[in-house]
Amino acid sequence: GEWLANGVCPRYIQLAQRAMELLHTFDPQHVPKPVDVSASEIDRFCNSLLSFARDVQFPLVGVIEAGPARLRKNKLDALHLLGFLLSEVQAARMCCGSGGDVEARQSTTSDTSSSADVCLSYE
Repeated sequence: GEWLANGVCPRYIQLAQRAMELLHTFDPQHVPKPVDVSASEIDRFCNSLLSFARDVQFPLVGVIEAGPARLRKNKLDALHLLGFLLSEVQAARMCCGSGGDVEARQSTTSDTSSSADVCLSYE
């Protein structure tokens, strides 16, 4: 549909969901557990992503307030949001050092390194 036609592919959804899961794993007391949605549930995914972004204090409040329609239509907003989530995962990973969830730390590297593929599709 419109979401995929505008460049945000199932891989974007997969990466964003994984980043949200990792952030929750690193700090389950302060970061909400993300809603599990499939790539075909675009509206539900967008609402879940924006709600999560609000909870983790995504700095571009206008993106959150504009809602899922803007997120679906504006590739740059979607990319900013994914970049923010991935940078938060990296920061949490660095802060945890040898502590925290070992599985989360190990899987972060492979998940975030493949995010370059998604970013390149926005050119």
